[in-house]
Amino acid sequence: MKLILADEDDDGGSHGFKLSQHNLKRLLLDDPNWEVRLHTLSFLSSVLERLALVDTHLMNWIFQVKCQELLSEMTKDSSRVVRAESVNVISKVLSLSSVLNNAAYVECLASIDLGSVRDLSQVEYIYEEALDVGKSLIQENDPLNEGNNVMHCYDC
Repeated sequence: MKLILADEDDDGGSHGFKLSQHNLKRLLLDDPNWEVRLHTLSFLSSVLERLALVDTHLMNWIFQVKCQELLSEMTKDSSRVVRAESVNVISKVLSLSSVLNNAAYVECLASIDLGSVRDLSQVEYIYEEALDVGKSLIQENDPLNEGNNVMHCYDC
């Protein structure tokens, strides 16, 4: 099978998988399996490594699928492992900013607080937060099925 990086108008051919913005978004944001989302991020990381070789076809594809918006959304993923990997991929993109030559693209990613996302996806932080719970946070005063679960460890 052949992988075809395509925009929405390309037909992708009969023996290929068309990886358009819609398909990429489905794999990154909508797939219920965190491992699929993680492997799709790894694929994007590999594509971005090729950008260092100044591959104009890949660069055009990255801009067409609005990769910066998808990566920005991945920092809010429900899986801490996916959030951590998204920080790694975004850091890689920012290191390639001179190759990208697209200020809006780089600016979108640079506006993300990567340190905060990295900290919130560390398992030690989640355990520490769960162990340092005050009594007032544990007591449930809200009606049934409404909670005061404000800790990040509930997002794991």
